[in-house]
Amino acid sequence: MPDSFITAVEWLNLPQAAPFPGKIARCHFAVTAYCDALFAELGVVFPSSLLRAVPKRRAEFLAGRYLASRVLDSLGYPHFTIEIGEDRAPRWPQTVRGSISHNQDTVLCVAQRYETSPPLGGVGIDVETLMEEQQALDFLPMIVNGAEYERLRRHPQLSLSVLLTLTFSAKESLFKMLYPQVGRLFGFLDAQLVSLNEEECRFTLELTMTLNERLRAGMRFEGVYQLRCHDILTFLYY
Repeated sequence: MPDSFITAVEWLNLPQAAPFPGKIARCHFAVTAYCDALFAELGVVFPSSLLRAVPKRRAEFLAGRYLASRVLDSLGYPHFTIEIGEDRAPRWPQTVRGSISHNQDTVLCVAQRYETSPPLGGVGIDVETLMEEQQALDFLPMIVNGAEYERLRRHPQLSLSVLLTLTFSAKESLFKMLYPQVGRLFGFLDAQLVSLNEEECRFTLELTMTLNERLRAGMRFEGVYQLRCHDILTFLYY
């Protein structure tokens, strides 16, 4: 039964990224093959917060937590249960920063072990199904500012759908990377895309507002991306 629900774990190496001391993994899952018994079979605790959730949400959660358990096991944390915090974010081991993302059939997880507790750095990963063109137009004012839009227009070889999905995903990865250190929500317009290198599949984001004493407006973070036929993966760490 698990084999029909989830594929074998694929350990990723993003060659365009700087050497990463943690682990990145991806797998695929099939909502149509989901049943509640898979939680026990895959060794994942079924949380009470899912009691009223639809099967799709349960399947996404199970696939994400299963993949995260495999990543943590590779970092030396076997059998660690990732609980859900009061802010609904995953609670990683004290010396680990991690990130989980999924779309309709793909799950990604990244985690890195640090020497300090709490860690001074962070990691963020995201996967997004490509937007439709009209959806990209509708979301544009919520995702990018005027300067960003002008920068994106310098890349006519990429469709608006790809450019907006990439920017959206990059900012999602940034949020996941910084949220554990900020401890509060911040929006898509609190950071801006300042460069995009198509040849090397790199991007740079810049904070447009100060989030705390360490994460100040003007601070930049470089990330990488992978564009596939139907989705985009983005990844940052520092």
